[in-house]
Amino acid sequence: MKVTHLFLHDDLNFNKPLFLLLNGPDFANDDLQNIFVTTCPRVYDALKKYGDNIYLTQKKGADIFNSYGMQTDWIVVHALNCHRKDVLRIKKNIAKKIIWRTWGHDLIDYASYTKYPKKLIEPIYNYWYVRKVRRFWGIGLGFKYDLLLIRRLFGNMNTFLLPYRNPDPSIYKDLDLSQKESGETRIMVGHSGCPILNHVAILNALSAYKNENLKICLILSYGCDQAYHDEVTQCAFDLFGKEKVEIIEDYMELKQYIAYLNTIDVAIFDVAGSAALGNVTKLLHLKKKLFFKRNSFFDDVMHRENIDFGYTDEIGKISYSSLIKPMENVENALHFTSFLDDSKHATKLWKQLFCKLESGENLGKSKI
Repeated sequence: MKVTHLFLHDDLNFNKPLFLLLNGPDFANDDLQNIFVTTCPRVYDALKKYGDNIYLTQKKGADIFNSYGMQTDWIVVHALNCHRKDVLRIKKNIAKKIIWRTWGHDLIDYASYTKYPKKLIEPIYNYWYVRKVRRFWGIGLGFKYDLLLIRRLFGNMNTFLLPYRNPDPSIYKDLDLSQKESGETRIMVGHSGCPILNHVAILNALSAYKNENLKICLILSYGCDQAYHDEVTQCAFDLFGKEKVEIIEDYMELKQYIAYLNTIDVAIFDVAGSAALGNVTKLLHLKKKLFFKRNSFFDDVMHRENIDFGYTDEIGKISYSSLIKPMENVENALHFTSFLDDSKHATKLWKQLFCKLESGENLGKSKI
């Protein structure tokens, strides 16, 4: 069985661990051939040293699916980074071979972002887009609650969990998880340079505490163009001064990144969808205080799991002591992230998928 994976997003945080996982000994099977195709030169250059089954393509949009779909049994697309009009052009016989492993930025309600006059035709456009997606064999989720967004956008489909890496419980065990007794409070704004995280608005709200002993931490190593990077950086410098701002611009390996997250006291994600999921689960496992957008995806999830958090629209209005107050109900957060203690979590679920693809069975619909 030949499975072609499409890496359409210029990212190594997720693409690299999956590439290593599926090229590892657990998937050394003569009956299974995993091929990787990317449109991103940086991803290709970084991964080719770990395996000779990755290829760089100049094809774009629907041409990628229609071309490679004729040469493979199955396609797994990791983040559907193409225009919806390109999805509409995917041939029906190819669509039924597609497994879409969604990323947080994939699950957007386009109607809420579309402006006039395009808003007038959005329902028609979206109708055909949804019809094509529903022809896909299934949708892989990074997180069980992504199912809430899938159902809202596409109805009931064949859905299943597909994590990208096996957790390494030893990474967390080796960290000092005790609360800091003194020193500056480190506040992380977003997890990338993506504009949907509303960095500037959050920085302005946080400026109410600029005279406190704090450090603003901005991770701008991916997700933004230079203009937005410069805008966010300058805003932070103007509001807090360079000495109170820390900007991360280089990619970190997982162990290094988790150690970095362990230095954070408060993390803020002013986003409506499920972007930042990997960061959120790690931060919860590290017992960090989190703030989310009101009426957002994470607002719903945190209430379902009874996990303590704050709202981003309260920042600047509540006292500084309330802002930095440690998380309560820590045991709920640890229960929610207990999968991080399973060193074979991802391997089990990918093997289950490949077995079902080989047998022609559906994995069934996920449940919450």
